[in-house]
Amino acid sequence: MMKRWIILCLAFSSGLLSANAGSTVVKDSLLRIYVSAPHDSTRLDVLHDIARLDQQTPVFLYYENKLLQEATAQNNLRYQSLATYEHIIYFFNKLDLVRVTQWMGKMENLAEKHNYYNDYFKAKKLQIEMYTINQQIEFAIYEANIMYEKAKKLNDRNGMREACLCLMTSYIATLRYEEGIQALEEAFQLMSTQDSPMDKISLLSKAILVYSFLHENDKMFSSLEQMQTAIAENSRTALDQNEYERRYADLAERYNTIKSEYDKISEQIESKKAQRELFKGFIRALEKQGALV
Repeated sequence: MMKRWIILCLAFSSGLLSANAGSTVVKDSLLRIYVSAPHDSTRLDVLHDIARLDQQTPVFLYYENKLLQEATAQNNLRYQSLATYEHIIYFFNKLDLVRVTQWMGKMENLAEKHNYYNDYFKAKKLQIEMYTINQQIEFAIYEANIMYEKAKKLNDRNGMREACLCLMTSYIATLRYEEGIQALEEAFQLMSTQDSPMDKISLLSKAILVYSFLHENDKMFSSLEQMQTAIAENSRTALDQNEYERRYADLAERYNTIKSEYDKISEQIESKKAQRELFKGFIRALEKQGALV
């Protein structure tokens, strides 16, 4: 049960790569552009678009490696960091801790050498969550605390929030509910009005799972309402329309499914046994959904 809880909680991590049935026509067009593109940021943009057409296959790694090589040759720090981070995401999705750790070492060297932490803490969170998945809970907590202090020293609020979510997952998985709720509440306190709607949705999704599991009904309903607001807010961002419609449909379906399952079961909650049944129903609802994109 503990490992299942961990996997479900991590399924709500934002920004993870999702499977994408890439169009052959689109890929052929991008490859033609890539061949003729000058060695500048345009070439990097095209390489990244090509890689994301095959996010769950070794083809993804082939183009991500080319992206990293090209970015290094151009001394483009943004794409060096992004390509390294997306390697970590790929191996995280494969549950390959060894390679996650190898690539995290490269990420750390890059971040410290150039004082560039845009992707570092997101990547570090994935490494720590791999420890949690492998039930190395105390080590995960130890690493999350180090991550928190490092982010605090750098005045990186997002890094501190990611560390809090790592702590929350580990604490809840080992029945330390009070510590888990404290970590979650601090993560909320570290949010700001400048954060993107997708960041809010990611955090609220985890909060819904935690509050449902702990039978915190009022907080769960409040999080559901906030999530609905964040989804609506996301509609006002400058996303590509097709991409927005896909994201909105996924998020709206997740919201409706979770709320429907909760409504059906919540009336039965009168004891610890009923609470366990609530959690099982919630798991079934989540298992029908893919990872949050």
